Amino acid sequence: MRAFRFGVDCDVYTDRKALVVHRNAPLTETGRLRLARCVVEDGWPLRRAAERFQVSPTTAQRWAGRYRALGEAGTADRSSRPPVLVRILRDHIACFGVAPDGRIFQNTAGNYIDTSAYNITWNRAREAALTVDEHALNLAKRPYDLRHAGISFWLASGVDPAECARRAGQSIQVLFRYYAKFLAETRDHANQLIEHSMNRWEATRMPSQAQTGPEIFRTSRAGRG
Repeated sequence: MRAFRFGVDCDVYTDRKALVVHRNAPLTETGRLRLARCVVEDGWPLRRAAERFQVSPTTAQRWAGRYRALGEAGTADRSSRPPVLVRILRDHIACFGVAPDGRIFQNTAGNYIDTSAYNITWNRAREAALTVDEHALNLAKRPYDLRHAGISFWLASGVDPAECARRAGQSIQVLFRYYAKFLAETRDHANQLIEHSMNRWEATRMPSQAQTGPEIFRTSRAGRG
């Protein structure tokens, strides 16, 4: 179940020498190296390199900086999968192996797993993991329900909504529409942290100290009223 927290499709091929390039990636590894060399070695302005390789100047600056710091290795592909999930998948592969075509999940014959088999196993897992009351509430009734739980978990953990939307494969507008409650709770938590910091600041202020910081804003706003 932990794998669903990261929004990663686990039914993938497992050749560790191969890395699937994201469909929105603006550059391949070769292209990034060429861009970086144009900037670092040939002296191209960032804007010119960005236009030539069809990326933003910020992206061009990032790859040029990595090339300066690490050389060619700095432009290599980097997996965005969380390390904890990688360890889980590797442990699974070490224990159960992979199918002949490289799929991680397989039945005892090495074939695709039937939907009915998924449901049977899922129901057994729910009975083992949930209390009687939780089971009666149909909590996590379907494996797909973990997608919603995973996104909610990211938001509650303070992950930036834009990053949550990227990992979930949906737009930021959809995220705000369906997860507004969790986003509101995140904003409330942020306000509490700000208020706590302001209270600590005021508590440590010397009584004779002139009005500064938050007190100035409060006084000025009260005066406008």
